[in-house]
Amino acid sequence: MPYSTVKYNTDKEYWQKWIPADLVLECFPGQFRNWFYALLSMSTMMENQRPFKTLLGHALVRDENGQEMHKSTGNAIWFDEAAEKMGADVMRWIYCNHNPTNNLNFGYTIGDQVRRRVFSTWWNVYSFFVNYARLDGFDPQRPAVPYEQLQDIDRWLLSKLQVLIRTANESLADFNVAALVQCADDFIERLSNWYVRRNRRRYWRPKSDSDTDKLAAYQTLYRVLVDLCKILAPVCPFITEEMYQNLVRGHDSTAPESVHHTTYPQFDPALFTEGLAEEMDLVSDIVSAALSLRETKQIRVRQPLSRIIVSPSDEQTGGAIKKFQDHILDELNIKKLEIGDISQYEKYEIKPNHKTLGPKVGKDRKAVIEALSRHDAGLIAAAVRNQTNFTVENNGQRWELTPDDVVVERVKVENMEFSSGQAFSIGLDTLITDELRREGYARDIVRHIQQLRKDSGLEIQDHIAIGWESDSPDIIAAITEYGGYIARETLGRRLTRGVNGEVREVTLGKSAVLRLTITKA
Repeated sequence: MPYSTVKYNTDKEYWQKWIPADLVLECFPGQFRNWFYALLSMSTMMENQRPFKTLLGHALVRDENGQEMHKSTGNAIWFDEAAEKMGADVMRWIYCNHNPTNNLNFGYTIGDQVRRRVFSTWWNVYSFFVNYARLDGFDPQRPAVPYEQLQDIDRWLLSKLQVLIRTANESLADFNVAALVQCADDFIERLSNWYVRRNRRRYWRPKSDSDTDKLAAYQTLYRVLVDLCKILAPVCPFITEEMYQNLVRGHDSTAPESVHHTTYPQFDPALFTEGLAEEMDLVSDIVSAALSLRETKQIRVRQPLSRIIVSPSDEQTGGAIKKFQDHILDELNIKKLEIGDISQYEKYEIKPNHKTLGPKVGKDRKAVIEALSRHDAGLIAAAVRNQTNFTVENNGQRWELTPDDVVVERVKVENMEFSSGQAFSIGLDTLITDELRREGYARDIVRHIQQLRKDSGLEIQDHIAIGWESDSPDIIAAITEYGGYIARETLGRRLTRGVNGEVREVTLGKSAVLRLTITKA
């Protein structure tokens, strides 16, 4: 209380150092008629000035079902128990990610979801970097690869980082930490599921001092991880400190002793490319839409497909798709991308909406329905999609109809699946030829050998000898055709038919059986 606890009556000079307070933070339902009101009224009457610069009130904490917590009902969660079981960083993330004007539902199920979605993802990216950086002897002190020499995907990530930094500074200045956390949540997801996944092969390449591209990949990911620690240190102080100590202090004893002693990151226009973040986000959205179609048809990503047709909403979107088509094809494991109008591959059935059509055309309803059945269904579907009126004709009579007058239903097209986003529509060719199936088997074999390597306790850099046996003609054909690829992807020095020792038996497709053995070579 500024008029009873900071020497208001005895040391006015000292008191003035504390008034107005930078921040008053309390439960709004419990204090707006008590402490908050007392502060305002006393300060107005006694000094005619505001008692605080910012007042932030929050709602109440409930259990994960939205019920009040009570010891008697058994749903109360004590702080010490939650901090021990859930982790302080996870708790802080839940609180910071919440709109304080609404009640917060809190519980262990919610904590587990946050840990898996955010912290496990973030930690896996960190572990990936540390493992390969240690293996290659990465030196963070080496001169940085110039920004203009970086790959587009590196510059995209650094641009996304600058957006996060700008959002962080604006959000914290506005006491809106939830905006920062939500932006960071999306950033971590894209960092893991787009950047790292798209760039793994750059880290897997053999070490070479002249490999500038590999160095650029390391430097980009290192910068992002370090800055992410600094950005999120106020939200989750413990995991950021552990990462910082290993990433920074482990290599530079002159660096600030703690991440909490570092200067907060500021927006750097030299590391930001206007429009690039939006272009790559578009590519990511196309990939997500196509992956959903694969999932709908239960076609795993390791199974190659022949083509994807993308219909952009405008010329600028089409340019971005063409620019990054290699990323789309590689991420989706598809052979060919066609940019064009997918309506030629779509079929529609047009039905009358009797609720609006009947009152509009009256006695002509039968003639209009007949006209609809004769009209080009694709043109009507396009008009409905664009929310424009269209005209139908029957026996010389014409009627202008609106999108609300019809119901458009997409007719199933064999071996094609369709989806749409805000700026694009896609058609995915799902026909799997024998050639594509053999390549899919080869990719499955690589996955099983990699899992066998992991289960055998081999180091990342260890080379192996691979033995195999199968009675399946498809598997035999796949290994014959893709044996070199299988060996390269698994660090195999030899790939020979015949198995000895401990055998791993796996099933490819519906019933093709393959037996595998590996030994360190």
